[in-house]
Amino acid sequence: MKKEIPIFAPWLGVFETLKVINGEIQFFKEHAQLLKESAQALGLKAPMEKRLQKVKLPLQSGRLRWIVDTQGFRSLFQEEKTKKRAFSVLGISPVRVGCHNWDARYKTVSYLSHWQARQESENFDEVVLLNEWDEIASVAMGNIFWVKEGIVYTPSVDCGCRSGVVRKWVQKQVRVKEGRFGLDRLGAAEEIFLTNSMLGIQPVNRFLSRTFKLGMVVRTLQQEWKRTLKI
Repeated sequence: MKKEIPIFAPWLGVFETLKVINGEIQFFKEHAQLLKESAQALGLKAPMEKRLQKVKLPLQSGRLRWIVDTQGFRSLFQEEKTKKRAFSVLGISPVRVGCHNWDARYKTVSYLSHWQARQESENFDEVVLLNEWDEIASVAMGNIFWVKEGIVYTPSVDCGCRSGVVRKWVQKQVRVKEGRFGLDRLGAAEEIFLTNSMLGIQPVNRFLSRTFKLGMVVRTLQQEWKRTLKI
């Protein structure tokens, strides 16, 4: 029996954040698929791709959000320049995510735990989020990868992370080993980098007491990312 959606449900919604360069959406189809999957998981109806294609954008660069909730679909565009940082300083958040929680696996409008983690990270550019088993899940606003002896690692989605667009892109460029990992893996890493749709590939140069140089894996991925986006 299908559950009835309440009239007032401000928590029940999903969104996608898309990078726009000079009026052109990057990874349109990939984001459309993720929006559909997220909406279906919450019992919502995502718009068809034809509807998404009709969203009018100015010839500007910025951030586009597609939102689906109990009231339907809407989009928001914000002109902005991507804040470019050569490196990021990474910390650890006391906030935990549940590996089975919707707000960890999907971009729900109830994104409070991730936002809380980001807001409380005053001394860091980003923070690692652990799940209830003290396994690495993600960072507050993206996914996390690290390199050890030439092998690229990232948490499995079963740990409570989102299979984001850039995460999938990385997995097409290099062989990535997914699994359940503790913080000790980051402590022994040779390279660490973060991903999200706005920043692309973001290297980490400091985590706890360790510092990192720009490694070959991250450098190669950054170059390929620029070629993909033609920037």
